[in-house]
Amino acid sequence: MTLPEKFYTEDPRWHEKIGDIHALLERVKISEEQSGDLLHLRKLSRILSIHASTAIEGNRLTLEQVTAVINGKQVWGPPKDIKEVQNAWRAYDEMANL
Repeated sequence: MTLPEKFYTEDPRWHEKIGDIHALLERVKISEEQSGDLLHLRKLSRILSIHASTAIEGNRLTLEQVTAVINGKQVWGPPKDIKEVQNAWRAYDEMANL
């Protein structure tokens, strides 16, 4: 059995369709990159909000310490203040799930 030299027919619209697919793939790629940026900005916004709101209540941790606590690192500070930041972070997570 021999295969035909061409087992498909060429269509002049192929180039247009391939271009459309390429454009869609680029949009997906850009969207994925922006999604990562958006997640980073949301986390930063949440950290800043937690720092500000706990500071209003008398929490003495610095922004750097709050960031470290949220990232699971140990910091030197009053245990009550550290726990307050951890609880605030968990509260924000719970609100996001509502």
